[in-house]
This record gives sequence, C-alpha cells and structure tokens, in this order.
Amino acid sequence: MTKRGSLESRKRRMHANEIASDNVPRFAAAGRYLQTRFATPVRDRRNLRSSVGWLGTAIRSQDRSSSEPLLKRIILFRFHNSLDICANRLELLHRFNPGASIIGLWGGDRSGLLEARQALASRLEYIWEIPMKSPLWKWQHADLSLLMWYRHEGRHIPFDMLHLVEWDLLLLASLDRIYGETGRGGVALTGLTPLERIRHNWYWTSVEPYATQWRQLQEHVRDHYGWQGPHSACQGPASAFSKAFLERCSQEEIPELVNEELRIPLYAHALGFKVVGLPHIYREIKNPREMKFFNCEKLPIKERTIRWELLKPWGRRVFHPYRKIW
Repeated sequence: MTKRGSLESRKRRMHANEIASDNVPRFAAAGRYLQTRFATPVRDRRNLRSSVGWLGTAIRSQDRSSSEPLLKRIILFRFHNSLDICANRLELLHRFNPGASIIGLWGGDRSGLLEARQALASRLEYIWEIPMKSPLWKWQHADLSLLMWYRHEGRHIPFDMLHLVEWDLLLLASLDRIYGETGRGGVALTGLTPLERIRHNWYWTSVEPYATQWRQLQEHVRDHYGWQGPHSACQGPASAFSKAFLERCSQEEIPELVNEELRIPLYAHALGFKVVGLPHIYREIKNPREMKFFNCEKLPIKERTIRWELLKPWGRRVFHPYRKIW
C-alpha cells in the first residue's frame, strides 16, 4: 500500500471512530433497554417488533433539531371537569411541545363552560363546546364531536396531524418523539385490535342494543362503500388523525350506531386510509400486560409505575388514566 493510500485509510478509520463515539451513549442506552425488556423469553414476536419500532422512532426524532418538527400538529383537548388536573395536563403539553396549538373541546354541562374558560384561558387558544345536551352522547361519540368541530373550525386551520387528547391522559415526552411520522396521511389508533379476538366478550359487540347496532353499522358500510372487513376496534384516548382523513370523513353521513371505538377504524378502512396502531402506547384491548400502563377500564395508573418507566431511556411516556396532578 502506498503512503497516500495508508494515510487515507487512517483518516477513514478516524472518522468512523468519531461517529461511533458520538453515538455510544445513545446506542448503549438503547442496548441496555432492549436487554432489560427482553431478558425473559419473547413469546410474542410483535412485542419485539413494536419495541424496536418505538426505539427507531425515538432515535430518528432525536436526530432532528427541536426547531424541525416532523409534522405540523395541533391538539384537541377533550375535557368536561377536573379543571385543576386539566391545567396541569395543558402545562405539560406546552412544556414538551412549545408553540403547539391547543384547542379545548368542552364536553361538560353548559353551566360549567364559563368557569372552564376563565380557568384555562391562558393555556388554550379557545374552547369549543360540543353542541349536544346529553352527557352520554358526548362520552360515547368522540369521533362525531371531533367531526362537528372540524366542519365548523378545523378545516380552516393548517395542520398535518390532529391529536385528540383526553383530560386524564398523561404525556411525558414531545409528540414528535412519541408518534414520529406514524399516521401520516391516515390514522394512528391506540389499542388497535383485530375484532375477532375480543368480539364475543367485548361490551360493544356482545351486549344489546350495541351488538345489533354493530351488525347494522357493518351492513351500512358494506352497502355504501363495499367494505366487508376484516374489522378492527380501538380505544382512543391518545389517537391521532391526519387532516386528509378528517376532511374526507367530514363529508360523510355517519350514523350514531355503537361508538367511536368501532366506527373510527371501520370508516378509515372503508374510505381507503392507512390504519396503524400505536403498540408502544397501548398494544391491544383487554391485554392484561398493558393494564398497569394504559387502560380504558378506569384502573388508575400508579405513580411508581410511571417513575420506573421514566428511568428507562426508551421506557413508556404515555399513561392512562392518571387523575392526579403530575
């Protein structure tokens, strides 16, 4: 080898060592996390794939500067009471997502709206009241409430992704880090589950009148759009929606049958949008391993569970329900 070739070879090795040194802390932390997480045999290969996917999303997000968001996001904050906890959640959202546009979606009684506006005026751009009287309707039809807001307000706002955030959802990282580009052009749904796995013992598909309503909704979508399945369910305190999906959905007449946990994935599939899950947030409905981190069964998340996850470089950063001030 000539002296010139030897010199160039040494330069290349030095450059490679510099790159490796820069990345040692980051990948060492990642390695420790994966080693801890998979110290026991992996019985479900989806666990491995979803965790590695979350790791990749987080690393890619770190590689971008904080001034370069992955997507233009807005947050629709859905709440109906507990204004002290709401104020805390909004402070955290602003801290982790500086400059984010956060709009309130009020689902409480009209008599409490003025107090909510006064208490949260500095933390929300504005509060939009769901124009329905029934508390049950507001709880059961989050998707229809979202589409009402979109038709009146949302379509005039520039954004790529909308995050529908419930008041008792605890988010302890930026939306860019948590979501990456997941859901771009479609929907990203928490607890996305093949319906066949839970259909026989899930409330919305096994108890009347909702079991009959679900069959009616399937027939309606099959007749209007030709979609026959396979069907999915979700539970959505942390789901995200592209503007393209909301714009297309806002043009449809969606019947008030069953609830949003079935309607959202059904219409997203039927209208031809990409539907992806968020397994690093909430893997699957009725999965017992998820309950201590994220559930929709009103099982409170323990503070020590959250703090333990925060010690892990790639631990969970999204918890539900957490109904205390953080």
